[in-house]
Amino acid sequence: MLALLALPALLACDPAQLSGSGRAPLELDPPGADPGVDAARAPDPRPRQDAGTPRDAALPPPDAEEDPAPFCGDGACDATEACDTCPQDCGACPPRCGDGACDANEACDTCPQDCGACPPRCGDGACDANEACDTCPQDCGACPPRCGDGRCEAPEDCGACPQDCGQCGWPEDLARSEEALLELVNQQRAVGANCGGVEMGPANPLTMNAELREAARLHSQDMGENNYFSHTGLNGSNFSQRASAAGYRGFAAGENIAAGNGPAQATFNQWLNSPGHCQNMLRERFREIGVGHAAVPGSQYTHYWTQVFGQ
Repeated sequence: MLALLALPALLACDPAQLSGSGRAPLELDPPGADPGVDAARAPDPRPRQDAGTPRDAALPPPDAEEDPAPFCGDGACDATEACDTCPQDCGACPPRCGDGACDANEACDTCPQDCGACPPRCGDGACDANEACDTCPQDCGACPPRCGDGRCEAPEDCGACPQDCGQCGWPEDLARSEEALLELVNQQRAVGANCGGVEMGPANPLTMNAELREAARLHSQDMGENNYFSHTGLNGSNFSQRASAAGYRGFAAGENIAAGNGPAQATFNQWLNSPGHCQNMLRERFREIGVGHAAVPGSQYTHYWTQVFGQ
């Protein structure tokens, strides 16, 4: 069985009647208010916006970043930079004449600004202090005749220069023929020759040596006066011993002898057409020569020739 409990009729109570109780009258929600929400603090359901800033206004963009100004060391070779002002970015400058450094592709004659003036050298057209007619005739010209150069040239003679012209009593025509034969030998050395199937030369010219010339003359004279023809002297000497006896201090390395012809050209042809003699005249290692031509009337061959080679 159900029973109903009758609640006090609060709605019928007059609030003013409660004021005398000492307690604050209850605040009732106004009609239509949401229970449990303080009407004084209730949010305004209407849309709101900040009065100073429109809701839809665009925000200002952030400050734009500016590119920094180029500077040496930033890793880029810019228009205002170059290899000489900023090698960090532009790399080292290639060598060039005038940069103060004598580089591998520069030399004193192509870039004296960097490499300095060239030292004197034979062939530069100037006869400098360390050059002379005998060491550099290209620049200094041919040497004038001088006693001891191995050539008997005017104004030399046996009296004034026996080193070159021999002892007095050696006929001048024979001395001239000796010089002529040396000239023929050097002309052939300049072009070379085939000596019995052996190619020889070209080679440097030979110079007349006074001591070798004396040895050659004495042997030619000895053969004519004693009527023999041999590389071995009647005293048993060989060409090297005869050269030493004449005062030669180099190394006597060879000898040619011939007989029967007076002119230098004919005697030269005799030797050129003989393989062994031809090779002696054109050997590159030979540097000096002595030529002796003796004429002994009444002997077997009349004319006797000797060449002695030194190195």
